[in-house]
Amino acid sequence: MKSMRWKVAIAILWLSLLFNVERLDFEKGANVNLASTFYGLVAVAAVLFLLVRINRRLMYALGAGILTAYTVLKVISPIPVFQGFHKYITITEIVALLITMALAWLINQGIRDFEDAVEAISLPKGRSGVLDYDQMQERIRTELGRARRHQHPMSLAAIELDPETSAEALHRAVRDAQAALLKRYVQVQFGVFLSKNTRETDAVAHHDTNGHFLLLAPETPAEQTEGLLSRLTHQVEEHLGLRFRYNVADFPKTALTSEELVHKATEKLRREIEMSNDRRSKPEPAVTTRTADT
Repeated sequence: MKSMRWKVAIAILWLSLLFNVERLDFEKGANVNLASTFYGLVAVAAVLFLLVRINRRLMYALGAGILTAYTVLKVISPIPVFQGFHKYITITEIVALLITMALAWLINQGIRDFEDAVEAISLPKGRSGVLDYDQMQERIRTELGRARRHQHPMSLAAIELDPETSAEALHRAVRDAQAALLKRYVQVQFGVFLSKNTRETDAVAHHDTNGHFLLLAPETPAEQTEGLLSRLTHQVEEHLGLRFRYNVADFPKTALTSEELVHKATEKLRREIEMSNDRRSKPEPAVTTRTADT
């Protein structure tokens, strides 16, 4: 948000200067006279780039469209474009348009990032492509019944974020309220990334109680799911700065019911968490020093 303040302040100063540049007397008889259509295009560009939620590719297309409109207006205008002093006016207008679009785009992206962060923290389940635990249980039973009927394999992976990298991603937040909000944000970002990088037939869920993610992969043996998660490990660390551990159970090799499938998938992760908590709770052995007799 601190950078947003600077972006907004710079944009306000720039637009104030731009719309009052004709009042500046650089030299006697050398006033800058910009076209009225130029000011209209500046206003349109600022509004579009500020209000329209667009990605980078559409931003380039929209910028090209505005520059094309500027070119058409210049061509049909009776005022010369590149003759004498008018060529400097034309160059000034083009540069001013580019600067205006760039500043508005930066503010748009800052607002978009802030909205995404707020939405991620307060996002209801299902909106991010991540199911809640009850929905996932129903989905598991449905897919398990289909797997039985068609004699196809099915796998379920339980995934746990590495708390050490989560702490780094949380910027070492020390207050409980801040840490809870930021932890929720990190979890949602991970869930969205997971749902976007798996198949449409797969399902992703998050269990609020124990913090596990579940990845349901219909018609997929455990080996293929493990291969997918192994590849995602590097992508998640590269894009989100997070590491995670996982365990996979599948039907019919390791489990025959939906409850057993969830238990088998999460059992190993629960044991690892318990062991980690036990190690943290044990006090460090006291170090004694012995003074040598002289």
